Amino acid sequence: MQIRPADHAHDIDSMQKLYDDSFPTPVPNASKVIESQHVRVAETDDGTLIGFRALSALGFLWIGVVESYRQQDIGQMLLEDSLQQAADLGLSELTSKVDDSAAGGVGFCARFAFKPYVHAVNLALNLADWDESPLTPKLAQAQAAGITFVTFDTLGDTDANRQRMYALNKALAATIPRDEPQVFPSFDTYAERRISNPIMPHAGIRIALAGDQWVGMSQVSMEEGYSFQQMTGVLPEYRGHGVAQALKLLSMRFVRDNGQPVVYTFNDVGNAPMIAVNENTGFRRGERFYLVRRKPV
Repeated sequence: MQIRPADHAHDIDSMQKLYDDSFPTPVPNASKVIESQHVRVAETDDGTLIGFRALSALGFLWIGVVESYRQQDIGQMLLEDSLQQAADLGLSELTSKVDDSAAGGVGFCARFAFKPYVHAVNLALNLADWDESPLTPKLAQAQAAGITFVTFDTLGDTDANRQRMYALNKALAATIPRDEPQVFPSFDTYAERRISNPIMPHAGIRIALAGDQWVGMSQVSMEEGYSFQQMTGVLPEYRGHGVAQALKLLSMRFVRDNGQPVVYTFNDVGNAPMIAVNENTGFRRGERFYLVRRKPV
């Protein structure tokens, strides 16, 4: 067996099958992964691809091994190879994702100092047969309570509005019930990933306003072949007036009207209120997983 750099023409089909077979939805596009990440594959002496690992510039790590070759230390070799490259690239913190039904997955990661920090569930909404009618009364309820809804595009991409969006998103993230508090990214990192990123259209960012106060938001990303609900949240003092579900309604309309067939999201398993909001919107639960993180020693 050998581990070598991925070759797009030679490896793409085998890698995509591994993604399809091994990982919870949404399944990554293997072609884009090879083009944009550090990808190496494990293959047998006769050239059969039996595993791969992908390491992003932000330190996110995927490892997949063909089922019939598992329990043979191939995953361990790929992970050790990843750690060496991460050190060479100066990536001091790594993150990965483990299906919580995978026997021993978290334990395997723990051997390499990866610790769980989020336990979440995937959810998906098929827009082909989505019925929005249960949510339309929520929009009317929120508006009757004095809430208005605008897009970030309408408000304008100014530094002041970027700062307000950042402050709101940070405050909302702090209210998510989690076993372990999460460090929110710096303003510059947030602006790069969530505001300047071309897959995050400003017309897909909805802001809920009470007068001129920003009290809630929803944001979607437009990926290749699907959309991802990045964030929906409302400040605690403005909950109970249908604002979150009104934001969901407006976001799903935007995604549908822009031709995306399906929307994915995930919630912490302990965040029952937001899971309920998503299920009321029409999302259906899928796989549960852990996010695991390896911090600098």
